[in-house]
Amino acid sequence: MITEMACAVLPALSIIPLFKMSGDVLGRATSLVHGSQATAAVAKAGHDAIARSRAGQGAGRMRSNLLQAAQNRFGDVPLVGGALRSAGVNNAITAPDKQYNDLDRQAMQSAGEKVDGMSSAEQREGFLNGTTNGQQIADTHTMRAIIAKQAPNATMADAQQSMQSVNARANWLQEHGREREADELRRDYANAMIENGKSGISTATLQSWADTGWEDDRFNANYSDAISSYATGLSAQAQADMSAANLTHMRQTLQNSAANSGNVAATDAGISNVRDQASSALSNRDMLSKMSATTRSALVDNSLLRSTGGQNLADTHKLANVYHDFNSGGANATAAATRAKALMSHADFSRMDAIDQSRLRTIASSGSVGRIIPVQIASWDRRTP
Repeated sequence: MITEMACAVLPALSIIPLFKMSGDVLGRATSLVHGSQATAAVAKAGHDAIARSRAGQGAGRMRSNLLQAAQNRFGDVPLVGGALRSAGVNNAITAPDKQYNDLDRQAMQSAGEKVDGMSSAEQREGFLNGTTNGQQIADTHTMRAIIAKQAPNATMADAQQSMQSVNARANWLQEHGREREADELRRDYANAMIENGKSGISTATLQSWADTGWEDDRFNANYSDAISSYATGLSAQAQADMSAANLTHMRQTLQNSAANSGNVAATDAGISNVRDQASSALSNRDMLSKMSATTRSALVDNSLLRSTGGQNLADTHKLANVYHDFNSGGANATAAATRAKALMSHADFSRMDAIDQSRLRTIASSGSVGRIIPVQIASWDRRTP
């Protein structure tokens, strides 16, 4: 920079004394002209030099930042070798986005080979918990490679557990200034579960989660709301096509939603639709003929779901005991009929769900114990002490 300024300034400066010495008017006039040009040359040279200096400083800072980012990003990832890592960091300085993507692909290839060498049990542990042999997986490329392997066959229960694990890990990465890794991890997971199509979480919810994540202490509440939203739009055919495990997981999530601080109104809307559509599926002979026995059983349970408030009343008055006693026959059935009559006159009776009101009326009017027709009880509706 100094040399360039000298080359631009010194020739002009050297002319000025010569004209001063001549005393010639024309020389003086010419001196003024050249002096003006010299001043402009000095100003331009100085401006250009400052600009080059600032650009050089900016480039130096950019190189430093890119180098640090690349080291932070890939420093703990065993790529193909040390030479690749060094070359990658140097190239990232001149072409950061392209080289970052190239490095990422290389790292994912290496992680994929590593995951291929894991047992199925290790892969599953990594997917569900973010650990292998009880140890946290530090490398996010390995986690992403495991997700790619395990997500296609994940059940709804698998999706909930793995999503919570990924959410916690991504939050930790963000807290430690590794936002890009957090974003990549969430986005890979969301895309994998969208492709899976059986997580019970809508595409819109997964995409929104990929953008921001959920606070750790709000995960269960947000997950419950996501399942409630999914359940609200579920058709009879969709339930008939679901596995028994997924039907059970959905029902359990809805039943536990209030305890997990989920939105009660959204939960009840989901419960109402699941109950109605399950009943429709069970009454459709074509759907029924194509169901497995386990799916049919799970649908029966879903058709007996209570609203949040209805379940609270059922627990308070121990309705499960009344139903089980009635179905067992004999003296227990007689006692159940007496209790049913008493509950029908209770102030809470009108607030109970319609299915409970109907069953209590049936029991109360059963008459002779010998003509009892058992009431239907869900497998989850157990006796309470």
